[in-house]
Formats: sequence, structure tokens, C-alpha cells
Amino acid sequence: MKKISAFAILPFLLINSGAQADQNVPTPELHRLGMTLYIENCAICHGATGAGDGVMAAQFAPAPRDFTGGVFKFGTTGLGDFPARADITKIIETGIEGSFGRTMPAFTDFTLSERLALAEVIRQFADITAYGEPIEDIVVPASFDIDRGMELYESLDCSSCHGAAGQGDGVLSAPLKDMSGASISPADLTVGTFKGGRDPQDVFMRLYRGIPGTPMPSFGQNVNVDDLWNLTGAVIALSEN
Repeated sequence: MKKISAFAILPFLLINSGAQADQNVPTPELHRLGMTLYIENCAICHGATGAGDGVMAAQFAPAPRDFTGGVFKFGTTGLGDFPARADITKIIETGIEGSFGRTMPAFTDFTLSERLALAEVIRQFADITAYGEPIEDIVVPASFDIDRGMELYESLDCSSCHGAAGQGDGVLSAPLKDMSGASISPADLTVGTFKGGRDPQDVFMRLYRGIPGTPMPSFGQNVNVDDLWNLTGAVIALSEN
């Protein structure tokens, strides 16, 4: 069973790593299908080799993901782990839409087999041997202590970037850069559209893991589970005001 550092009491059920093994064995058929779909639908932004340098790349901010760097923003895996296969197929299906608009289209017409084939191409571009192990059965509390969550929002300096009211206008918001050196703006939480999803489980995992490649830190090693859920509730509450 996979363990998560500093989360001995984490109320999650972790899947057996053996269940992941088969999905990490590429087949020629899967790769051929994935590459065909990739060239037809993805290369225009992400580039022929997955380096984020497609002919349309310059029109997007933030820039399309450079898969070859192996850094992916959203996942349901442990701290520092590569995303699970389901994380990648979910992004392909839903796309990415945040408080500043949509930066990746949703490929809702793709079949599951097609999304799995594309995920395999992306994994190979990233030169990652195996997908990460997802943390399953996230137990969402029946209620959140929003007051406690807002205390944490302040004490953890969330307001420094996202602003006191969550509008993305904190005192540190202007000079932020991503791992490539490009300017990046904190999300306006009040819009209610979150790039990695707005379900409580999605928000919790973003707080737990952070957003790799961006200034958004991980709180998974220094905040207990109950407080992370309360902070999750506060973030969602800011979007509902």
C-alpha cells in the first residue's frame, strides 16, 4: 500500500500498485492511434514532439504544456508523483477553463479508448516509466468550518496572492512567474471556475499537492487533513459570495 508522508490519518483508500501495472505497458496499436489523434488535434498547440511549441502556442497564456518536461499541474496522486492515467484522460475530456477563460478545449467526442491512447502518447513524451497511483475514495466531510478555513486562508498567506476577498489581487500577485519564467496570475476564486475542477475533491487535491510548475504551493506536508478540508470549504465559499 502506498503511504503519504505526514498523512498517517489521511482517510483515503490507496489502490494496490499491481492494479497500475497493465496500464503502463504500451502497445504498438495504442501508440499508433494516440499519435494519429495527437497530430490531428493536439500538435497545433503542444508541438509535434510535445514540447509546447506548436504553431498556435504563442496565442495562449499560459502557454500550452511542454509534456517533455514531465511537470503536470493537476493530479490525484501523492506529493511529487506523476499524474494517474485517469488524471490525464480527464483533462483531455474536460479541457482547462479557469477564471481567465478557457485555455484548452474539451475533447468530449473522443471515446475512452481514444483518450487512453492520447494519454499514452503524453506519458511517452514525458519519458515517465509509469503513471502515478491515484488516491481513491476521498472522504468529503458532511460540513466545513468556514470560519476556520478563512483563518487558514490568512495564516497560510493565501490572501497574499489571491487577495483578501479571493479576487486574485493580492499584494504578491503582480510579479508571479511560472517555471518557464512567464508571468502568471493567481486565480480569481470569486469567478467560481477552477482549472482543475471545482468539486470539493478537486479543490482539496490542489491544496494538498499544489500546482507543480507554478507558485501555488503544496500544503500537504504542513497542514492536517481537517484543516485542509476547512480551507477547501473556504475557497469554495469565496466562489459562492
